[in-house]
Amino acid sequence: MTEGTATRVEFSLTPEGNRTRLRVAESGFTSTDAVKVDQQRHAEANSQGWLQVLDNLRRYGEQRAA
Repeated sequence: MTEGTATRVEFSLTPEGNRTRLRVAESGFTSTDAVKVDQQRHAEANSQGWLQVLDNLRRYGEQRAA
C-alpha cells in the first residue's frame, strides 16, 4: 500500500434473531493525498463497490443457508 492512499475499513457483526447484521464503514478519504474532487469521487466509487460486494456476500449466505 502506498503512503497517503490508504483508507480505514471497519467491520462489525451484530446478531439479529437468527441472522447477523454486517456493518461496513470506510473512512479516511479526506486524509489521502488525492485532491478534494478525487477524494469525493473515490468515496463514491468505493461505496458502490461495497454495495456490490455486500450483495454478493448476502446471496452467498442465502445459498449456503438453503
